[in-house]
Amino acid sequence: MYPGRCILFYALSLTLADLVYCEMQVKLLHVLFRHGDKVPHQEYQNYPNDPHRNHSYYPIENGGLTNQGKMREYKIGMLLRDRYNKYFGQYYWPDMIYAQSTYFPRTQMSLQLVLAGLFPPKDKQIWNPHLPWSPVSSFFVHYNADYLLFPHLCPQYTSTYARFLREDQTREMISKYQDVMKYLSKYTGKDVSTTSAVYYLYNLFKEQAAQNLTLPKWTEKVYPKTMKDITALDFNLRSYTRDLKRLNGGMLLRKVTDDIKELRTGNLRPSGRKAFFFSAHELNVATFVRTLGTDDPVLPAYGSTVILETLQDENEMYYIRVLLWTGVTERLIVQTVPGCTEICPLDVFLDLMKNVIPTDAEYYCYGTESTNINKRNTDSAASDFWNFSKWPYLLIVIPSIVNFRYF
Repeated sequence: MYPGRCILFYALSLTLADLVYCEMQVKLLHVLFRHGDKVPHQEYQNYPNDPHRNHSYYPIENGGLTNQGKMREYKIGMLLRDRYNKYFGQYYWPDMIYAQSTYFPRTQMSLQLVLAGLFPPKDKQIWNPHLPWSPVSSFFVHYNADYLLFPHLCPQYTSTYARFLREDQTREMISKYQDVMKYLSKYTGKDVSTTSAVYYLYNLFKEQAAQNLTLPKWTEKVYPKTMKDITALDFNLRSYTRDLKRLNGGMLLRKVTDDIKELRTGNLRPSGRKAFFFSAHELNVATFVRTLGTDDPVLPAYGSTVILETLQDENEMYYIRVLLWTGVTERLIVQTVPGCTEICPLDVFLDLMKNVIPTDAEYYCYGTESTNINKRNTDSAASDFWNFSKWPYLLIVIPSIVNFRYF
């Protein structure tokens, strides 16, 4: 379905709304999604007393996508093709999209699956009649150099979050779960003293159960309900303040808003660019929606997708609409940014977001070489630009209390 004639409630003030009939057209898309269902990444998730710590998931690699997960990502591409078929047109060409994943194979594969569902070859682009697939250009950046999708590795964020965790209010929120953490530490044989440690275990149990592995009897006391609550708290803490939102999900929001501003001024390059895709993790989706203020989903399921549409009416005015694809439950829901309407005038949207969009210094991670690398990537569409062997990695010492892994 291609958005056509629409009805827009344009909020002129807190008390007045005018009914506007308009011809809306999509002018740009930004799509952020979580990878598909996976098996445990044993290096990071297993615990000493895990009865399944030596279980083999072969032929699925460590932390790799299951077949169900692959199909889930492919369906995202099919959804996008169905909704934006006229917008994208029949054929793929490289300048049309920018597609970036994180460093991990599961997000790289998820990106390729989404693009396969979106761009099945047609007519002259069919090169193998037995394979309805075409190669699509995409990029990834090592996590030590990825300030867009791993913003928590920027020193400013790690220090800001560490200070926040030491505040009395934060300690009080976490303290109510101290007995649970002690219980988990006792039975797992590892130190489980942070909300993030509980989050990793929660994902492990969920993934093991999905593989029909029997969880230890002792888990019944805390899984899934209590551990799910702690995981939700962990996600909330990471973006609890305006500063944390700006330095976390705000990084990608800055990229999105910069693209939209360039579109409006006619400076978006290449000129045929229609969409930006970001294949990432549940924390990316969670921090981005918290920065937007929509806060949904609290815990993004596999395949959860945020679609940010840039629309233009017949008077050449720009608007923003945010959609959520729920992933596992396969529902497409229009989201409303607090303080605006479902179809939000661009200038209103930018004003609402102004305090959670990073400054130049924050956005480029205070001038570290890694962010210069990432900036060159987002500004370029030439894949042969990359020579990973020459990348100087940014070395960051992170306190154990801020030990992040993305799943």
